[in-house]
Formats: sequence, C-alpha cells, structure tokens
Amino acid sequence: MFRRFAPVLALLIILSLALVACGEEKAAANPDAIPSYNGATVVAVPAALKTQIDGGLKDQVKGAKFDFYKTTDEGTKVKTFFTDNLIKNGWQDMTSTMKLDDLKQMETMGVFALGYQKGTKAVAIVGFPGALTAMMGVDGVGQQDTLYMVISGEK
Repeated sequence: MFRRFAPVLALLIILSLALVACGEEKAAANPDAIPSYNGATVVAVPAALKTQIDGGLKDQVKGAKFDFYKTTDEGTKVKTFFTDNLIKNGWQDMTSTMKLDDLKQMETMGVFALGYQKGTKAVAIVGFPGALTAMMGVDGVGQQDTLYMVISGEK
C-alpha cells in the first residue's frame, strides 16, 4: 500500500507547493500571518520525508518553510478552520487552481489540500488522517488524530 501511496503523496505535496509563501506568525497580530490551530502540537517527521518535500520546494519557493502538526480534531474541522480564518484575513482561495488530479482519490482517504494566496505570499496546507501517517513513517500520531503540514515561503 505504501508503494502506491508514496508517489501520490509526493505528487500532492509538490503540486501544492506552487502556491507556497509566507512566514508563520500569530494571525491576530498580523492579518498576513498564517493562523495557528489551537491545541495542535509540532510533530517530528523522518529525514527522508523532509528531504523529499524540500527537494520539491527548492526551485519553487524562496525561504521555504514547512512544519507538521497534529491535533485530536477531525480533518474536516482543521480544514474549515484554515479556510474560514485565511479568507477572513483577506487571503484568496487558490485551491481550485491546484492541478491535483489525484486529490479526489486522496480525499476519499480523508486527505485534504488547501492553497491560498495574498499578494506574492501563499500558503499550502495538506492534512492527513492519523491512520495514514504510519505509511508516511511519521511516529507519535494516533489513528484518530489529524496530521497537517503548513508550507510557506516567498515566491
């Protein structure tokens, strides 16, 4: 299963990176900031996964930054939080412009991908159900948790 999932995951991440850029700060202090999800904790990911993501970012984003977080909340709640808060702070939803042919298949597995842009800044958020994280080699995420990645930088 992982052999089929890994290329699709890599493609999903790399294609969503085309929208990425913006340093992470508290949303209340700066409307250009990416909002922080309450109760989420930082998750360490394997070096191989970091290298794969970093390679996809290298030519697309200046100062690219990506962080992984987990929460006990469902993915739909996490997705709604980012959608609502980014739009409220003036970010333009670019998700429909992301060329993610495999996204529909991934959505049936509980994965979501969002892309927003504000001026030259952009952010991509990709969420995964905890049940899939073992296939990604990520430890410390429960079956019922949601793992999400926030990708940011400057174009």
